[in-house]
Amino acid sequence: MKNGFLFIIFYLCSSTVFSQNKEDIWSGTYVLKMHNNNNTVIDTLVIEPAPILNKNDVASKYEADLKRWTIYSKKDIKKDKQAIRRFLFNEENNEYEEFGWTTLHKNSSMNCMDGGHFFICQTNQKGSLKISNETFALTTNMFGVWLHYGLYDLEKISN
Repeated sequence: MKNGFLFIIFYLCSSTVFSQNKEDIWSGTYVLKMHNNNNTVIDTLVIEPAPILNKNDVASKYEADLKRWTIYSKKDIKKDKQAIRRFLFNEENNEYEEFGWTTLHKNSSMNCMDGGHFFICQTNQKGSLKISNETFALTTNMFGVWLHYGLYDLEKISN
């Protein structure tokens, strides 16, 4: 009986850990490349899970999603980690709407992270993608847009 109880506890704990890891599509190491120039690696970025925030730590509009990650550049000697968060998507806030990606997100074809002066997206969209008034050919399933710098491709090289 005691062994059965321990087995159940072990099973529940391991399935919880597995499901948490399965849901984290972001954590890992990525090479950052100039868009349309796949041979030019600009940097290597690392995204790691951060502690889940408390509702008291964020503005009310961000209370719906308290999960956070950090990102840092391997070129940065200090390895300063910047907090990033998933795009808001609820009744009050839809950050996908400004780019015309609401339907893509609803269909699980687009997920994005916001870093303030940049955002990173994963998509299973094939061919091309429209961002504002421009259409870009997709060369990977991940891309980033940095304010004042433009569009970049990201390629995951490790979890």
